[in-house]
Amino acid sequence: MNKVIKVKHVVKGWEKKYGYLGVTLTERDLFRPLMNTHFTLNFLGDDLPNRTYSQRYKRIYVGKKIKELQVGDVLTCYTDERGNLYVKRNRL
Repeated sequence: MNKVIKVKHVVKGWEKKYGYLGVTLTERDLFRPLMNTHFTLNFLGDDLPNRTYSQRYKRIYVGKKIKELQVGDVLTCYTDERGNLYVKRNRL
């Protein structure tokens, strides 16, 4: 069984504008097992299949679904045992 890693992510303006989820240095441990694989991204409750992590640009394409968020929103990102990535919005 893989170790579950949870990280907090703050939405930035360029992510919302272009539809990507950027990966910071502190978040790379979570995304390292996803390199060179296709995985399902569960983003705010919707499954987005066949996603990849771009090692070159250090980002994952989410698409228009990220437009629902505001700049500065805090997200929790984590993976399950099968290697799928989950992103949920933190409620205040």
